[in-house]
Amino acid sequence: MAYHAQAPVRDIDTYKIGNALFCRVQTGDTVYAVAWRYELDYRTLIQLNQLEPPYILRAGQSLRLNGKIPPTAQTAELIPAAPKSIQKKQVTLSNKTLSWQWPARGKITQSFSSRNKGINFSNAYQSPIYATADGEVVYAGDGLKRYGHLVIIKHNDNYLSAYAFNDQLFVQEGEEVKAGQRIAAMGKTPTGKVQLHFEIRKNGKPINPLTLLHE
Repeated sequence: MAYHAQAPVRDIDTYKIGNALFCRVQTGDTVYAVAWRYELDYRTLIQLNQLEPPYILRAGQSLRLNGKIPPTAQTAELIPAAPKSIQKKQVTLSNKTLSWQWPARGKITQSFSSRNKGINFSNAYQSPIYATADGEVVYAGDGLKRYGHLVIIKHNDNYLSAYAFNDQLFVQEGEEVKAGQRIAAMGKTPTGKVQLHFEIRKNGKPINPLTLLHE
């Protein structure tokens, strides 16, 4: 049986029973949104809670975030996006190749760190935001308080990307997107700064996007 350590993020929506950490589902949450909030692989979240397809959550529902995965837990149905070569560095996983490109034009104002967990871009207000690689939109909304209007794209079983603090969203959940497709318009942070916060996560954990975007 696999064991998953305590999720690293705590907030007012989490609580503990013994050593078990739980969260309460918020209105509009999806499995991917909850997994993103607590830096979990979405498959781990599904297995810990023995969720069944189509993995629909309801507001107020409790989800376990750590502990031993039950031996009868079902694994997520894995349907990787069909990637195509567009540009930028190639990453091969499970015989699938992803081609990555920049999610926005502008200046990088903050680099990846254990605290930032992504990179920040600045440009003109409402400048275009692009999908960094082919994939499926698995979250589009403003339910994750720290991210404003957020888009999360699943690229395959291992990689997801996120685009935060958008002014407008041009895609919806379940929509397939192509690398370079405009998915949003750059918005403002709660402090009024025009910015895109961009993250890539591999198996639920943040990685430095520049390791993929740089030639």
